[in-house]
Amino acid sequence: MRWLLRVPARRRAAAALVTADALLLARSPRHLVQVLAAACLPVLALAVPQPVPVVTIVLLVVGAYVAALATADGARQAHVAPALDALLPLSQRRVRLLRLAVPTAVLVVWSLGVFAALGWRYGDAAAWLALGVLGAPVWAAAVVRAAYRPLPDFSGPLVHTPMGALPPGMTTVVSKGPDVASLGAIPVLVALLLGAVPPALLVAQAVLAVVAVAVAARPGRPGR
Repeated sequence: MRWLLRVPARRRAAAALVTADALLLARSPRHLVQVLAAACLPVLALAVPQPVPVVTIVLLVVGAYVAALATADGARQAHVAPALDALLPLSQRRVRLLRLAVPTAVLVVWSLGVFAALGWRYGDAAAWLALGVLGAPVWAAAVVRAAYRPLPDFSGPLVHTPMGALPPGMTTVVSKGPDVASLGAIPVLVALLLGAVPPALLVAQAVLAVVAVAVAARPGRPGR
């Protein structure tokens, strides 16, 4: 960490945050294995002689989200202990943007491997790789949004359901993160159904990535 002393003072806090997230992932073999195992899911779906698009879609979405979850431990720990973020001379929005750095970098590498397999199966590898790289920020934004979602409020009356008693608004809380992933994955789903990547899908994926990052970086309101 001594190299941080050579970083300009105004950027030192940001560099320290990103470095801490990277070291947290690098020192967690379980999470590294999780990323690799998640990459195997869509690759196995493509390895059969005649891949079923629906199966490939499901395994790709699940694999990408599972891989992304492995990279956001720093954000989850910071949400449990808010002092970790509060000690930094950075705005909440800047902190959340920086928390996206490591997940995005890992998902870019992950996507290059997985989408190379898609390019091998369907042709036009460059377009598939571009789609995968453009989609990486979506998965990163989804897990960072999920990491900072508010905890359920058990202080009020509980709602009785077949699954047991749940606090009001539980569905809203749980959906934070998967909602961004579901929306941002639409271009990939369309591409898999078409078996090709038209230029319009690349534009759509880029736009959705920007939207996803903006949503994930927005600080939550108190009590929400």
